[in-house]
Amino acid sequence: MASPLLAPWKNFVDALGMGGFNPGQMFPGTPALGLSREYQETAARLLDLSKQFQQRYAEFAQQNATIMQDAFHVLKKRFDEAPSAGKTPAELYDAWIDCAEGTYAQAAHSERFARLLAELCNISSAFKVERGKLTEQIARHLDLPSRAEVDTLHRQVRALTTAIRAAAASSAASGAAASGSAASGSAASGAAKASKPPRKPRKRAKK
Repeated sequence: MASPLLAPWKNFVDALGMGGFNPGQMFPGTPALGLSREYQETAARLLDLSKQFQQRYAEFAQQNATIMQDAFHVLKKRFDEAPSAGKTPAELYDAWIDCAEGTYAQAAHSERFARLLAELCNISSAFKVERGKLTEQIARHLDLPSRAEVDTLHRQVRALTTAIRAAAASSAASGAAASGSAASGSAASGAAKASKPPRKPRKRAKK
């Protein structure tokens, strides 16, 4: 069974081999030569990671099949010990779920299960990194915006947006403080005027 990650990149590596001499086809381990050397090396690493993923995934699938078989054995043993149990479909389903969960929990804590799962995750992450490198190389070769350039633009736009919001918030706070100071000054002036005693009317001089 071919790996889902393997077929597209194998054809791509074969196409890249037309642009330069690839001695690795005749002498494994020899570095590639020619104009497409970097593409060939990156694509070759992708193929190698795809093969590793295929091998580890086959082992992981076999382990999951073993877990299912063990769950069936546990279920059969439970019914052999209590033939009257599990007469209805709902009881059969509940019993199967209990056996499957228990068997899977026991297997998930094993060293082999953890190792295979970790290797699959590491290979997938490495494949993603190499795929990104190859995509960046092709994008630059075709004068297209690469993912690194787009990410840089996103960071710049985010930083500019943050700076604008911070400046707007600072301006609003300064305006509110100035308005508060003016209001407090007006209130103090009014209070001072109110505290002054009323002026007595001046008497008009008699002629």
